[in-house]
Amino acid sequence: MTQPPRPLPDHAEALAVALGLLSPAPCGSEPEGAGEGSKVSIPSRQALGRTLRSPIVADRDQPPFDRATMDGYALRHVDLASGRALPVIGAIAAGDRFERQVPPGTCVAIATGAAVPEELDTVIQHELLENRALRRGAAAEVSFADAVPRGHAIHPRGADARSGAVLVAAGTRLRPFHLGLAAAVGATRLSTARPPRVAVITSGDEIVAPETPAAQLAPVSVRNSNAPMLESLIGSFGGEVVECRHVADDLEATQRALRHAAATAEVLVTVGGVSAGAKDFFPEALASLGVRFAVRGARLQPGGPIAIGSFGEPPSSAPRDGRTDRSAPPPRPMPVAAPEGPSPGARVRGGPIVLCLPGNPVSAHVCACLFLWPLLRRLLGGDPTLPWRPAQLLERVRPNPARQAFRAARCAPTSDPGGVRVLGWQGSGDLAHLAASDGLVALPIQPEPVEPGTTVRFLAWSELGA
Repeated sequence: MTQPPRPLPDHAEALAVALGLLSPAPCGSEPEGAGEGSKVSIPSRQALGRTLRSPIVADRDQPPFDRATMDGYALRHVDLASGRALPVIGAIAAGDRFERQVPPGTCVAIATGAAVPEELDTVIQHELLENRALRRGAAAEVSFADAVPRGHAIHPRGADARSGAVLVAAGTRLRPFHLGLAAAVGATRLSTARPPRVAVITSGDEIVAPETPAAQLAPVSVRNSNAPMLESLIGSFGGEVVECRHVADDLEATQRALRHAAATAEVLVTVGGVSAGAKDFFPEALASLGVRFAVRGARLQPGGPIAIGSFGEPPSSAPRDGRTDRSAPPPRPMPVAAPEGPSPGARVRGGPIVLCLPGNPVSAHVCACLFLWPLLRRLLGGDPTLPWRPAQLLERVRPNPARQAFRAARCAPTSDPGGVRVLGWQGSGDLAHLAASDGLVALPIQPEPVEPGTTVRFLAWSELGA
């Protein structure tokens, strides 16, 4: 009896299968067998966007002293109860240490950021002086119009972190404020994950270089928008593009390009040529090189033809008969660092992971965000969970009754916080409509429209670095 075909997976099912192609390891942990080569030590000034491999730790209390948060006067809170004017016996600037004792019933002028003497427990800002004419001038004694709580305007020692505390955990994608923290604790060099090596191969006889002048374009030619788009996405996701090339619709040329790219990359991304057309050669070429597909199609719109697999063993740049492949087209020159060992967090089993994206640019962009970002995050030792958040639809939207639709959307103005508006489009070739978008909305699979006010999942481009 013939078995019915297995239903295509939805996004969550397909992504789980894709992540399963990596050897398991807890996010941010040291994977079994990972050596020192999986991380690099670089100057913190160069670490923006890299994934932290070893945590940033406080080398002393933060802040390291009781710190005044306003210009004013430091005093004992108990002295406010008398209501008498307090003599000012000195002044403390930021970076100075007040060497004298402050007797009870007196105070000192103090600047923002200066260290508060140990015996004092409150700072009152100039604005609360009873005699406002003295607010910016020197004063022999001061009194205050308003009461304040004990500890007012003081940032206590160790309030942010104690010495030895982890300030930034391993697995964190470094942002500018992380680098500021690193500088604050003297961490001028950081241990970061080596970016996963990614190769990109676009395809199609109709595709020409982006720099081709309009006068030289054939009526059916299309400039290659996918290559620069994916290169920039991969960089923003934390990967390193080690090769990017375009191949014509030819089986042997496709095989040569794949063989060469697979020998240098941990993740191989192909674009176009993945459906069942006469010139869709990627599935056949990859199968001939030993790739086993774990996903062949998914219930997605856009991106239904997506395919995901892996090489069963590390590939070689030489053909299977052992001869040197001298006919492989040279890759576009790119600066490539020498391999430094496996990535942290998870490892590729055998040869590289293969992600075959559809050729339409909206499909390529959407699927890169939905699949490539989690894969690279896992290889970098981060959490591969996509950062969806709830949002409310502001207008009725027609979903796809058979496939999970992911549609570009724009966040509402501040008058409608949490609201999103799905943008109109002309299909997965309409790259222009993404220009006004802030992210993706995931719509349910159903025949009837999704009504305004319905809570849906929203994925912001900014959360992915895209």
